[in-house]
Amino acid sequence: MKKTYNFLKKCTVFYVATAENNIPHLRPFGAVEIWQDKLIVQTGKAKDVFHQIMSNPKIEIVACDGENWLRLHCIAEFVEDEAAKSVFYAEYPYLEETYDEGNPMAIFALTKATASFFYADGSSDSTNF
Repeated sequence: MKKTYNFLKKCTVFYVATAENNIPHLRPFGAVEIWQDKLIVQTGKAKDVFHQIMSNPKIEIVACDGENWLRLHCIAEFVEDEAAKSVFYAEYPYLEETYDEGNPMAIFALTKATASFFYADGSSDSTNF
């Protein structure tokens, strides 16, 4: 999990794929953290991506650091513990201005994950967490 976290942090932007009515949707994310030994991401509850994940928690994340890339298949489990939000606010203070009562922050823990790394030299490896 730590290797995946470090890679996503290094990339600064990663892409989350969801589906709605059998139509794929892809969007950029930029915040990832570790909380209670879980890799977590956040979005807003008013966003389509939140509703798509709640309807179908199977997601895929893709990231590239310019040479190497990551494909992460996982289940996004909604985290209801308000303490998880403080992790994001501490690392990304601008989020406090982004999320409010009209669009509260939602946290998802990435579970049952398979992270596959593909390297510029043609090698690859995978890990589960």
